[in-house]
Amino acid sequence: MLYEIDARLAGRAGDIQATDDDLLYQSYAEAKGDTLRYIFDIPNPGAYRVTLRFSEVSSPERTLNVLAEGLEALENFNIFEEAGKREQSAVDKSFAVEVTDGRLELDLVKVKGKPIVSGIEVICDPGASPIKAKAA
Repeated sequence: MLYEIDARLAGRAGDIQATDDDLLYQSYAEAKGDTLRYIFDIPNPGAYRVTLRFSEVSSPERTLNVLAEGLEALENFNIFEEAGKREQSAVDKSFAVEVTDGRLELDLVKVKGKPIVSGIEVICDPGASPIKAKAA
């Protein structure tokens, strides 16, 4: 089960660079507020690989942080910059996270502009090295 909280769905037609799957990247969820939150029911505890799929559609300044299980997975991530300063270019970011309570919580948090995401893939990955809390 997936729970998506406080988002609007949108899309944009046109060719998406750096992918053969234009349809996946032409649509996206955008936060209505400052955070785009997803909660996934996870049947078994362990390490999971999360891949977030992005394509900047309108805001080259958009920057976000991504938290997975409350830990920072991406900091000051700018889709446009990551795509080589090209709009409508696919960008995938992956990381591993440890899930212990049966629920994977992902938060895409505004730094500048509303957070967006085109797709989220979650797969069990027992050999992965999960993200860790940063030392204080």
